[in-house]
Amino acid sequence: MPVPWGINATFLDIDGNEFHLIQGPWLIDLLNAQRRAVEERKETERRAAYEMEIAKQVQARLFPRRSPPLETLEYAGACVPARQVGGDYYDFLNLGPGNLAFVIADIAGKGIGGALLMANLQANLRSQHALALEDLPRFLKSVNS
Repeated sequence: MPVPWGINATFLDIDGNEFHLIQGPWLIDLLNAQRRAVEERKETERRAAYEMEIAKQVQARLFPRRSPPLETLEYAGACVPARQVGGDYYDFLNLGPGNLAFVIADIAGKGIGGALLMANLQANLRSQHALALEDLPRFLKSVNS
């Protein structure tokens, strides 16, 4: 005997668990809503993966390609993030013959936001690094603000 909300048959499995066969127009709406939720989640995950890939590319371009030469020291730098995109940053700032600044930073934030913060830090450091020779405390205060 059908009930108003659409249970038409009941089944028992070998363990005695009860299952109901249901039908009704509301079931189609429910299934469609579930499908939409799954599609939206997949789209959100796809966008997040795309954003992370962009951030990874931006970050890779921000690291120095060459090390300024020093007669007294051989050195190199590399960054290997634990995740796809990390918040670690390093740079070499050429301060003239025989002078070099080595920058190490941990950027707050991941994804595009973190990559943009890193780009902003790099622009600040590279545009103001000449100030470091004249007044290091003022330079650091300027970059940190």
